[in-house]
Amino acid sequence: MELATAFFADSVIVQDGKFYAWGGGIDTTYAAAFPAHTNFSLVVRVAFDPSECGQAHKLEVNVIDEDGKPYGPGSMPPVSMPPQAILPQKDAADGTLSVSYSTVLGFQGFPFDKPCKVVFSIVVDRRVIGSITYRAVQMVQAPAPGWHSQS
Repeated sequence: MELATAFFADSVIVQDGKFYAWGGGIDTTYAAAFPAHTNFSLVVRVAFDPSECGQAHKLEVNVIDEDGKPYGPGSMPPVSMPPQAILPQKDAADGTLSVSYSTVLGFQGFPFDKPCKVVFSIVVDRRVIGSITYRAVQMVQAPAPGWHSQS
């Protein structure tokens, strides 16, 4: 198995195995003051070889701070996605093809106590298959068009 895709977006839905993203490609929140809260979605798509199909797998996403510890600002518990059990099946038309599993995690009011970077570690069957970084930045002046600002 391998991480086929991971990205952040303002909003995402998955329908019939496809994902539809609005405001895709974001990775930064610019805040005028901290603490700050933001909303975003994380799209994760994992590809499985035919030999990995028909077996249960466990997908997790753990959020890690800059010190390598589980991220949970202030008195909050660490932020993570509860494990998802997935059971990929071989492609019905051609069993030699890899198959993919997609999921979207929506984060509403994701907290940042201070400017920082957090890493979303994508884990399948206790093995890290990839990661993606999101950051919160103190806004000194208005950023370029396309910025992602929250308070």
